Amino acid sequence: MKPLKLLVSIATVCLLVGASSAAMAVGCPTGAIEDITVAEIIIDGKSCFIHDVIVQGNIIVTNTEEVTIVDSEVSGSVQLLSSRNATMVGTRVTGNILARKNERI
Repeated sequence: MKPLKLLVSIATVCLLVGASSAAMAVGCPTGAIEDITVAEIIIDGKSCFIHDVIVQGNIIVTNTEEVTIVDSEVSGSVQLLSSRNATMVGTRVTGNILARKNERI
């Protein structure tokens, strides 16, 4: 019985680890997001550098001092709301780019 429990535990961990490495919504806790595929990026109140990222959905940035998006691909929209400074270079956006109440774009 113990080997079966161990096998189930290992399979569960593998599934969880696999799910966490798959595309999902992320924030920017370290100040940078690089070389990854994600479902969506949601940033509120933190500066963030986004480089070489494939976003399968939207990027939503609110109340942020600075956000820089470089050499990335966004299948959805980019929304920059009430932020201070936003820069996009070499980034392809399939949807819309919305900028409201920002100091500098």
